[in-house]
This record gives sequence, structure tokens and C-alpha cells, in this order.
Amino acid sequence: MSSFYGNISSRADDKGRVIVPAMYRRNIPEENGKLSLILTKEDNCNCLALYPKQYWEEVLDVLFASYPENRQEWTADQKRTLNKFIKDAQLVDLDSQGRILIDKQKLPVVGNGKNLVFSGMVKYFQLWDADEYQRFLDGTDADDTKPDDNNA
Repeated sequence: MSSFYGNISSRADDKGRVIVPAMYRRNIPEENGKLSLILTKEDNCNCLALYPKQYWEEVLDVLFASYPENRQEWTADQKRTLNKFIKDAQLVDLDSQGRILIDKQKLPVVGNGKNLVFSGMVKYFQLWDADEYQRFLDGTDADDTKPDDNNA
């Protein structure tokens, strides 16, 4: 299984293309002669998540394992959870220069794209606006989702 570690600075070009770091590209499994990722908005923080397709499918398998086999039996909450998880997901292929294209709807998630950070999350990686990433690490970001100690 692929492993993604460390933080790497980057930037988007004027078209929204970002070079995926070589140390990450080496760990993306090739499929049909292509390197592809699932790009989506990360849950509970203001960044994008990039999943190797194999790991994305494993995550979906875990989610579906908790659902009834017959989708007619799914509850509204189960449908809502699935919809929230996959609504922003899209398949992106790396081009011959190792770049991905971030569409115009997702680019604002990472600011103007001029000061970015890739952050390895072991089985997938994130793409952040560098300032937002530092706020997240400092615990001063707007999307801070730390558990409330009083409710533990």
C-alpha cells in the first residue's frame, strides 16, 4: 500500500494546475498506464484531499459495509452521509509533467493557489493554502473541530 509522509510546498499555475511532488507520485499506483487520484474537499478542515483510487475504494467499502445490501433499505441519514462524502469527489489524472488540474470550484478551498502545502496523511494526502495549514496546526483555524472536553 502507498504511503505519503511529510509536507511539501507548492503553487498552482494560472490554469489551476499543481505539480504533485515526486515523492508522492512514486507512491500512486499506476492503472491502465495512468496515475490517477480522487480529488475531494476534506471533511472537517479547509483543504482538499487526494486519494489513490485503490484507497478511495477501500474507504467506500468500509462505509458500504455498514449499510444494508439492498439500497432500498438505506435510511435517509445513510443516504445523506454517502452524499456528503462523495458529492465533491472527482477523478483527476496526472499529466505527463506530474500535474493535476484543480477545477475552478475547488481552487478557492486552497486560497489563490499561490502558496500551497501538500501534507502526507499516510494513505492519502492533503493540499492546503499554506497560511490556512499553519492556522490549522496552531489550532486557530475557523474549522477547528477539536472534541469538547466537557462532552467526553
